[in-house]
Amino acid sequence: MIGAVLSGYIVLEAVHAEVPTFTLARMLVNVGIDTLLGSIPAVGDVFDAAWKSNVMNVALLERHLAATGNAPPKRRNVVGVMTLALIVLVLIVGAGVALGIFAARLLWGLRTR
Repeated sequence: MIGAVLSGYIVLEAVHAEVPTFTLARMLVNVGIDTLLGSIPAVGDVFDAAWKSNVMNVALLERHLAATGNAPPKRRNVVGVMTLALIVLVLIVGAGVALGIFAARLLWGLRTR
């Protein structure tokens, strides 16, 4: 879960850099996949070693910055987009916690039978 919170920093920097909405959605999907599958005990550790959402998100951000260069920002509603991104990140973290608890309880129940 800490990784998801730290991944949120990259997403929020992308919002500040005014990356396109589609790119932000891709970044949030990367964080969501990493958080949800990474929260499953045992399997999540192997998945985290292979799926590098932060590396992918930084590459998306760098690609956007390289493409725009020194172009002036479009001045879209950064506060609104940042608020929406924060809400999605909170939902991702909450779902990750819930999935982790569910999987841990399921594994514990199988072990104590």
